[in-house]
Amino acid sequence: MLTSRIDSSNPKRGVIVRISCKNFITYGEVEVCPGEHLNIIIGPNGSGKSTLVGAIILGLGGKPKLIGRSDDLSSYIKMGHKEATITIELHNPDGKNDVIRRKITKDGKECKTSWMLNGEKVSQKRVEEVVRRCNIQVENLCQFLPQERVQDFAKMNMKELLESTQRSIEGGKLADQLDALKALRKEQTDLQKSLLSLTQNKESEVQRNLNLEGEVRNAEEREKLVKQLLTMKQKQAFLRLKQKNDLVTGLKNRLQDRKKANEDIKKTQKQYENAIEGLKKELRNQDAAVQSLTNDTRKQLNELRSFIHNSSNITDKIEDKKIELENKLKTESKREEATRNLNLTISRLMNDLPESDETMRSEYDVLQRQIQERKNRATELQEEEENHNCLLRNKDYEIRGVEQEIARESNAANLKMEIMKQQHPKLYQGVLWLRENKHLFQDEVFEPMYTQITVQDGYAKYVEGCVPNRDLFAFTCKEATDTSLLIRELKTKQKLHGINVVTAPKSCLEGSARELFRPKVPLNEIKKYGLQTYLLDVINGPDPILHYLAKNMNLHNVPVGTEQTDRMMDKIPDSIALFFSAENRYSTRTSHYEPRKKITSSSVIGGAHLLKTNQNVSRLKDLQAQQQKLKADKDDLNKQKNQLLGQVNTLRAELNDLGEKKNNLKRQLDQARIARNQIEQSRRRLSELQRNKIDPDEAKRNFKEDVKKLIQDLVKVRKNIANVSKGVEHSATELRLQKMVLSSLKDSERSKKEELNDYRRSIQDALEEIRQLEESVAEEKENVKRLQREAIELCRGAAPNTPAFEPYAQAFGDLPDDLEELEASMYEKQARVEILSGANNDSLREYEKRKKTIKNLERDIAQVETRVNEVGASMSAKREVWYPAVTELVRTINTKFSQFFASFQCGGRVELYENEGLWQAGKTGQVREFTAFWNS
Repeated sequence: MLTSRIDSSNPKRGVIVRISCKNFITYGEVEVCPGEHLNIIIGPNGSGKSTLVGAIILGLGGKPKLIGRSDDLSSYIKMGHKEATITIELHNPDGKNDVIRRKITKDGKECKTSWMLNGEKVSQKRVEEVVRRCNIQVENLCQFLPQERVQDFAKMNMKELLESTQRSIEGGKLADQLDALKALRKEQTDLQKSLLSLTQNKESEVQRNLNLEGEVRNAEEREKLVKQLLTMKQKQAFLRLKQKNDLVTGLKNRLQDRKKANEDIKKTQKQYENAIEGLKKELRNQDAAVQSLTNDTRKQLNELRSFIHNSSNITDKIEDKKIELENKLKTESKREEATRNLNLTISRLMNDLPESDETMRSEYDVLQRQIQERKNRATELQEEEENHNCLLRNKDYEIRGVEQEIARESNAANLKMEIMKQQHPKLYQGVLWLRENKHLFQDEVFEPMYTQITVQDGYAKYVEGCVPNRDLFAFTCKEATDTSLLIRELKTKQKLHGINVVTAPKSCLEGSARELFRPKVPLNEIKKYGLQTYLLDVINGPDPILHYLAKNMNLHNVPVGTEQTDRMMDKIPDSIALFFSAENRYSTRTSHYEPRKKITSSSVIGGAHLLKTNQNVSRLKDLQAQQQKLKADKDDLNKQKNQLLGQVNTLRAELNDLGEKKNNLKRQLDQARIARNQIEQSRRRLSELQRNKIDPDEAKRNFKEDVKKLIQDLVKVRKNIANVSKGVEHSATELRLQKMVLSSLKDSERSKKEELNDYRRSIQDALEEIRQLEESVAEEKENVKRLQREAIELCRGAAPNTPAFEPYAQAFGDLPDDLEELEASMYEKQARVEILSGANNDSLREYEKRKKTIKNLERDIAQVETRVNEVGASMSAKREVWYPAVTELVRTINTKFSQFFASFQCGGRVELYENEGLWQAGKTGQVREFTAFWNS
């Protein structure tokens, strides 16, 4: 371990005593013991100068983004290792130095950090407290400026420079003082604005009150008129009260007259009610007489209807007998005709019957046996065909199995997918998701590059030496919108972190990659150095992926050679920055300090992992031969199957012929059977017709005897009808006379009732009028009370004929006693009041209210002026403390800054100046590039 270079007897707290890194970026293991003040590290680009700065940032709890490189902590672990360690020792003047150790560990896709302080495991917050106590601010560019953030420092304005400078010294005490000054300045500005606003409001209120003085005079005149109107309203109330009392007296008189007239109407009503009762008694007697006659007449009519009904029944029976005779005669005629037709049908069917059925049945049986024999043969052939089909299916299954094995052996993509499933399960899930959801994208999206490209034998390791695994695992999109969609689906929704998605360059729309990306040095010019081909020419795959590899990895300018290239590497043209020999990788660059000098670095190439394919060539050949033999066997089986199909078709044709002959014989047998059945049915029908035969002469004799009896009954019934009709006519005439008397009595009763109803309505109208008059009297009495109450209230409780009313009686004496004349005078005065309405009570109230507002504004103005003076005094006091301190700080910085730049034969200065009450810092200077840090 190196010893500390801090020689000062009293170094400051937080001075870095030692920096130790293990497996950090480019370092395997390194330890640095810086001096107390300026430390300069010199070395070529890529030698690890900035790595030490990054170690200080990360070791003291800083975020990766402060370094300006990758935000992923795993990228700070040296390739081939799983953890990196940073140890920083800080000087502690109060005792033992503080030793901070940060260990960064890569666990699969995740990266973890653990902290130790003085050998004890602690949290990052505890480390940050120790660093803060030492006033170390790695995020403050005025205290800590990494090389990658120089451009951020250059962008800082003067205010930011001053603030950062103050915060980097004495724990930011000066910066806090400046913040307090800024807050006071803001408060002072706000108070001055408030004071100006209050003053303007006061002047406005004063001017508005001056404008209201004329309106106030008008208001006083209006107030006098209002008092006169009040006196008039008081007398108006008593005049209305007198008018209402007169109205109540008139209503009472009308009510008495109406009640007397109503009593007279009631007496007449009683007389009519007695007359109606007498008419009702006569109506009941007459109605009973009419009802008795009606019942007698109804009985006679019922007897008459019964005789008429019997007469009609006898007539109908005579007609029924006539129809019955006609139907019997017609039925007999039809029976005779049906008998003749049945005899003809039987004769015709007997002639159509064949001589014998036995011959046809014998032929039918022979055909049935022949058909069955051929069906049995067809079944045997079908079984043979099914056996051949089974053999063919087995052959197809064997062929598919061999083809699948050939595909597994020959398809490198399948092999890569199997490897992906085992070693990169999240990437495998992403590929499966893409295959199921390709319809979501605007254009084609390619699966991970290493599954889409193939490399000529022997060149896979060179391609993997140029293309990072992150790109080989990346999905490739032709459209930027598809890239965003795929990232959102896989990383955000599917939670498949660590997956990379890239976008093919727009050049893929202009032509093929090999046409657009030509090597800077033609191949025939470098073959003499053992270089045989460019990497882009040994890769086959989708053109968008080739475009991406050419544009981003420059593969069209990376040649691959042989062992001869190792011997002639110094002769390779300078324009070739990267090339390969058989086993080595060479990269060249120009020295930053000596542009004419070329620096070449080399490394041994590892084996291929992702792009290699494992194919068993002998196994593939055996499978292909087996495939050919199986296909030949399948062809032989197909030929045999076709021969069987020919025999089956021949049998089917014979079966069709025999079936047709069989069907013809069956139709003939069926026709003979049907004819015999029809003959049998016709004979049974003929026998039935013979049994139903009718004698026409006998039927006519029976008809005459039945009709004669019915006519004798009809004559008796018609005599009874004539006798009963005379009695009905006499009863009907008497009934009409009695109904006329009854109708006359009902008319008299109806007339009396109508007159009685008129009297009743008159009584109801009179009662309604009396009720309304009583309600009006009651209502007007209430109005009299209300008007009396209102009049007394207007006179402040003074009632007439009381001492308190005397002043009002005297005032009323000067006013008209006529209500209309009084109201006309009131209207005139009211009009004058309305003319003066501009100077109403609101104006008076507004005038008084504004006087109070002006007084409050004067008080507020005095308070704000007092606070403005207090803030000004406080600002002066704080500035007296802060300004000398910051001036001395800037002077000290300027002196050391100028001396430091002078040591590099350059000039520079730092100044402080005030701009409208705000202080800023500015710097100027020129300096050459160097890497350094100040340890204090």
